[in-house]
Amino acid sequence: EYAHGGFVNALNSVYRSIETSIADDLGNKRLVITGHSLGGALASLLTFNLSVEYRDSEPVLYVYGCPPVGDENLSAFFEGKPSYVITIQGDPVSTGTLVTIGPWAGLYKPMEEFYLPKAAGHSLSDYIEQLEKLNEKKLALIFE
Repeated sequence: EYAHGGFVNALNSVYRSIETSIADDLGNKRLVITGHSLGGALASLLTFNLSVEYRDSEPVLYVYGCPPVGDENLSAFFEGKPSYVITIQGDPVSTGTLVTIGPWAGLYKPMEEFYLPKAAGHSLSDYIEQLEKLNEKKLALIFE
């Protein structure tokens, strides 16, 4: 399997309803997909699925606090695509320390990673707080 089975199963449970709601816009509008933590893992897999199924679409992906998601093949798929992971240094979910046990050891994040200064933790509010501290020039480097 190309990705963590739990993430794949979670996405599969909602994929068709998401696809149905956005299918008419794919290829016509710029699609930005985002998520935090587990939502970041699912957003990564959603981006992969939509890119494979709708070859004319190129979703832009931004994830925050995303755990390692898949294997080297999934990581290679995202090379050169507009996909970014924003990580607070030391975040235990993002660094994979919580998901590197057993058969899911050695998973990869499928995109370029940008690090924010070390902060208290993994919550979305921690990420927002760190992003708010950056000046416009630094934000422009992350959010081209």
